This record gives sequence, structure tokens and C-alpha cells, in this order.
Amino acid sequence: RPYAGMELLFEVRPSSAYHVRADAAPSVVLVAGVLASVLLGLYLGSVLRDASRARLAADSASREFERFFETSLDLFAMATRDGRFLRLNGRWEASLGYPARTLAGSRILDLVHPDDREAAGPALSPGDSAADAAMAAPGVPARFRTAGGTWRLLELRAAASPDGGNVHLAARDVTERVALQESISRSLGEKDALLKEVHHRVKNNLQIISSMLNLQTLKGDDASFADAIGEAQGRIRTMALIHEQLYDRGEFAELDFGRYADELARSLVQDFSRVPVSLSVDVRGVRLDLGAAIPCGLALNELVTNALKHGCVEGRPCRIGVSARMAGDWCVLRVEDDGPGLPEGVLDRLDPSRSLGLTLVQAMADQLGGTVSAIPATGAVLELRFPAAARDDADPLVTGGPEPA
Repeated sequence: RPYAGMELLFEVRPSSAYHVRADAAPSVVLVAGVLASVLLGLYLGSVLRDASRARLAADSASREFERFFETSLDLFAMATRDGRFLRLNGRWEASLGYPARTLAGSRILDLVHPDDREAAGPALSPGDSAADAAMAAPGVPARFRTAGGTWRLLELRAAASPDGGNVHLAARDVTERVALQESISRSLGEKDALLKEVHHRVKNNLQIISSMLNLQTLKGDDASFADAIGEAQGRIRTMALIHEQLYDRGEFAELDFGRYADELARSLVQDFSRVPVSLSVDVRGVRLDLGAAIPCGLALNELVTNALKHGCVEGRPCRIGVSARMAGDWCVLRVEDDGPGLPEGVLDRLDPSRSLGLTLVQAMADQLGGTVSAIPATGAVLELRFPAAARDDADPLVTGGPEPA
């Protein structure tokens, strides 16, 4: 297309200079005419071809827009600036039940629920420069009346057309989605209520067991039997306290171990201390799921009880420290006292003199997939290390388990 896009300017003036002289050769006149005709034909052909291509491109774009407009799963419409339907796709009839031809020319707000018109009005009348903002803005929910008299919830978004003459409206029917979300929320609420009731009943049942054990001690004078019952009650209280805190806080996935450790340790000191005890609890940022919280709580109960029984000697005040911290994915629990310290090999599994409490601590460490060790220091320092996430095969009600690797 050598002449495409060029402008040719022809100027005609009345002058004899443009007249072919009478003595001019006929061949010269013929050649000039043919050349002018060829040039003009080439130019006109190029213009016509460009116009044809532009028309074909416009027709293709129009058909593509028409296909997208009609086959979309969302509700599309064109409306006037005063909020009247001009054209709608078939999804409006599928959602609301009105044939598109009956809605053309009607006011959009007439279909909107009276309580939603105040919010929907501005969304249906965007400003001339609001196209970009409308594309980024969230949809405005509004209830639309169906042909059957019911209501369906649509999310609306609108933008002014490029020339500002009309409004392009897009809507999405979210009735089922919102109903499903509400159903899930109700189910979750019922589940939470059920879990709270379960934890509440478990706590009450454990307290009943503890009370029955207490009544049993009143029937005998054996001091060792009474001590054993007291320790059993402490273990029961350890599990009951977990369920109580989960119930009180309404959080069933994780336990705030700092709050739990502080309350448990102070309760044990109050029940079993024979001398003045200075207790310090330093547990921050440790949260355990239920599978890890129960065996860890039982281990803590045994370690603090062991410190009160063997670390606090008659005749002097005693200091007991409880701390826990996260070391990567592992939780490190430490209980220490300033008593006479631990005998050699106290954690040896084959030691027949090992107390029931330390045997339980070792069993809980196995359940957690961790280890328990004695730290050399003044007094007794016992440390329990275990993965913060409970093992899949851990059962907090079983006191045995595989040896730690």
C-alpha cells in the first residue's frame, strides 16, 4: 500500500496555463491522464481496503463482546444514567425470573429491597471518572425481588461508559453462597457449644472422682494411703484444670500454657507445701494443643510435686522455679528447686527405687516424643523437651509409649 495514509491535495485554478496547448502531442495528454487515473485508483483502493479492515475488526469486536455478554455466568446490563435498564443478558431472567424484554426501560431500584436502596443507589450511579475505582471496589450487596415475589441477594458493581452516556452494570447472584456461609457459621457455633459442654462435663466428672477419693481417705487412718490418694487427686486436678481453662476461654484448639502452669503450680504449693515456698513461674509465648497439653500438664504436676516432697526440707524456706520456652518447634519445660539435689541415676529406667512420680514423667515424655533429663546445678533441675505439636500416635490417657530416639 504505497499511498496508504498519504494525503493528496488537488488544487484547481481557472488559468490558461492548465489548458493543453493546441499544438501539444495527443500521446502526452493520454499518458498524463492514465497516470493520474492510476494514482487516484491506488489511493482510493487503499482507503477502501483500510475502511473494510476497520469495519471487519469492529464487527469482530462487536461479535466477541456480544458472545461474552450473553454467555457470562454473571448478570450484565447497560443502563441509563438515571438508573433504567437499557439492555440485559439472559442471566437476569435465570436469576430473577423476569424476561429481559420486560425489564428494559424499568428502574433498577424498583427491584431492590427498600432497606437496601440507600446503599445500592450510589453504586448504580457512578461518576464519570469512577471507572477505575469501580473496578477495584468490592461489590455492594442488595436484595432483588424475583418474579415469584421472593428475594435474591446480588452483589453490584457499576462504572460509567467511556463516553459517559450510559452505565455498565455487573452483578453476581450470591444467594446460595451467603446461605452456605451462614449455615457453616451456625454449625461452627453449635460445634463450639458442644465442645464447651464436653469440657465442662469432663471437668465435673473428674471433680466427682476426686471427691470420691477424698471420701475414701476418711474411712482409714493409713497416712501413706492418704498421701497416695492426695497425689492421685492432684493428677486428676491437673487434667480437670485443662478442661476448665478451655471451657472458660472458649478456645478448644490450643491451651495458654503460661496461665495454666501458673495456676497449677500455685495450687500444688498451697496443697502440699510443708515449709514457706517462694514460687516463680516464667512461661511466656507457649501454646499447646490438647494432645500435648495433657501429658505436659501431668509431667508438670509430678515435677512440682517431687520438688515439694524432696526439695523442700524441714526447717528452712524453699525456692521452686517453673519455666517454659519455645526453642524452634520444641518446647522446653524446666522445674528446679534449691533443695539437696537429685540422687545419682535417679532417671535410670531400671532403678527400682525410682518414684512413681518420676516414672510418670518419663512416660509422659515418651508420649510427647521427647526426653527428660537432670541438669547439673545446685539443687535439683529437671528438664522436659518435646515437640510442641502433639504426635499423631500420642494418647494422653495412656502412660506408656515408644522410647525416644
